[in-house]
Amino acid sequence: TGGWDSLTVNSEGGVSLWQALDREAPDGAIGVAKIISVDRGVPPLSATATLTITVTDVNDCPPRLLPPTLLHVAEGGPPTLLGVITATDHDVWALGHGPPFNLSLAPSNPDHVLSHISLTFDSHLDSGRGGAQLWT
Repeated sequence: TGGWDSLTVNSEGGVSLWQALDREAPDGAIGVAKIISVDRGVPPLSATATLTITVTDVNDCPPRLLPPTLLHVAEGGPPTLLGVITATDHDVWALGHGPPFNLSLAPSNPDHVLSHISLTFDSHLDSGRGGAQLWT
């Protein structure tokens, strides 16, 4: 969803979308469509118009964790810092559709995970985008 083949033009010249446009798609922020009109005269005459569409960003991309997302811990080892977790997303951050991110352990984790792993969120990590230290 998101290509410029998403437009249709009816016989009265009305332009409409038949599927959603996605700003995050390749070349999705601005699109240019050439519209050709041809009459039924003999010979047929035609005209061309250029339609430019700017797709405004909405907060539609969920954050995703950045690597490393696979962390290892030695059995029986002392409490230790496993790593720092950070996130990103594809929305336009300048519009407030991104960081700061908030990270926490989901309460749906099993009890043994919640009792042995702690996550310390720090809004200043990752240049103010927010991050978390993951500890055993």
